[in-house]
Amino acid sequence: MVGRSHLLEMAATERHACNAFRGRIVILGSPGLRSHRALKVARAPVVAFCLLLGAIVFASAAALADAWPEVSAQSALVVDAETGQVLFEKAPDTKSFPASLTKVLTALILLESGQQTQWVAAPRQLPRFSGSTIDLKPGDALSVPDLAKAIIIASANDAAFLAARQLAGSEEAFADMMNRKAAALGLKNSHFVNPNGLHDPDHYSTARELTLVARAALQNEQFRRLVATQRDSITVVSNQVPRQITLESHNGLLGNYPGCDGVKSGFTLQAGHCLVASATRDGWQVIATVLKSEDAERDASSLLDYAFQSMRCLMVAEAGKLLTSFAVSGGTGKEVAAVPAEDLRLVVGKDASISVESFPIASPLRAPLKAGQEVGSLLARVGGNQVSAVSLLASRDVPRARLPLILKDPRFPLAIVLLVLAILLGLWAFRKSLPRR
Repeated sequence: MVGRSHLLEMAATERHACNAFRGRIVILGSPGLRSHRALKVARAPVVAFCLLLGAIVFASAAALADAWPEVSAQSALVVDAETGQVLFEKAPDTKSFPASLTKVLTALILLESGQQTQWVAAPRQLPRFSGSTIDLKPGDALSVPDLAKAIIIASANDAAFLAARQLAGSEEAFADMMNRKAAALGLKNSHFVNPNGLHDPDHYSTARELTLVARAALQNEQFRRLVATQRDSITVVSNQVPRQITLESHNGLLGNYPGCDGVKSGFTLQAGHCLVASATRDGWQVIATVLKSEDAERDASSLLDYAFQSMRCLMVAEAGKLLTSFAVSGGTGKEVAAVPAEDLRLVVGKDASISVESFPIASPLRAPLKAGQEVGSLLARVGGNQVSAVSLLASRDVPRARLPLILKDPRFPLAIVLLVLAILLGLWAFRKSLPRR
């Protein structure tokens, strides 16, 4: 993405270009043929033109810059949740301390563990944790689903520790599990040493990679439901006596920002305020991530506003839905309907010009064809530039014709009659041309 500074540099470049252009105008022709007054006259309109052009470019740059989100965060990123397409970024690959955004990865590993029916008991040597907790005591027990709630909704550090111990036996072993999962998700600039994000100089990530983790976690239905929950309760059993604990989300955008449906906030003195926020409008989900922010909720709101106000998400074609037909030769049918192999979605500027074209892999296609066989492609262009393509598949079988197609043509009998008549006429004419004996 382009930043404000780049546009201001563009304006400066235009001014330099005007200056160079003005200099060339001045030196055109023979100096001996021009008076000083004539030189000034020649320069005047060029100077005015350059000043006007510079003002226009600078104003355009300022207008575009003003349209971009203003964020105080050290790192910021906003993406299309489904594809990861970047809509705006600010230093997204700068390594930062993730604080409790770490728990998105912890919760994802827990929810994918297959231990949803298990109960977990706090050990006798339970460490004391700073920050957010549910105040677990040695011997307290709770179910894995309630443990996930405590981690995701209440951001409980003691619950994250308990999950690590349950799944891996220790925080250190769980950190290895986290780093393996991170590598599987494609993270290259992250390293985790604990399940809760409490400060450690060797515990870091980036806005881009934390967004990648959030996108993966949002594919999990249980995670998706929990991060959208403002308030819930869990049951903790102490000495066989159950007690209810109320959980409240730390994500202040839930219930306050239109369409907000996740994800996770975080804070430590070293990390500053951090937030991964998601929102969905008209079926389009956007994810905004801010790290080391002065006001994470304001920054995330600005990023989400930018996406929804400046961009639009279009479903160009749906997988399996009849789209076009291609000609077929040598088959039982003269054409075959083609369907997209997958959805074709585009996220573009609201004023962008879009065109879509379909092409067969051969013209005409040759039978036989099998349903699901690739027969063409669908290309989408924005502003004349190709931005996306999907394969088109045959919607049905097209067997090879048993008889030549001409035999199936309703005009074939007439053609045979005419051919026979032509042959007979030719024979008659030939015989007439023979000399008589």
